[in-house]
Amino acid sequence: MCPKISGLLRRPYPDRGHVMNNGLFHLFLYATIILTAVTGAGIYYFLADRKKNRAAIPTLGDHDRLAVLDQEIRRHRETLDMLIREREALSARVEGRVDEKPGRTDNPS
Repeated sequence: MCPKISGLLRRPYPDRGHVMNNGLFHLFLYATIILTAVTGAGIYYFLADRKKNRAAIPTLGDHDRLAVLDQEIRRHRETLDMLIREREALSARVEGRVDEKPGRTDNPS
């Protein structure tokens, strides 16, 4: 073999100096396997829990859902009416149209 070619074929690192330690290789291999298994189990548990929770929520029919919506609308209207009455009373008090009710005063004696 020509000396020029044999010099090109020679490796720039010592023999087996580039190879990872066998124990270190197995450490990374086992850690990867364990992390993959734990991740897979976590994903499976998460998806199973979501499926179980979704099954626990009752699915309402159209008539039942309409009744629930009517109840919510009625409740919100009652709350809105109460807020409107409170706003009107407060604006009347601020404008001085209504005397303050006896009770708490700003200057207690």
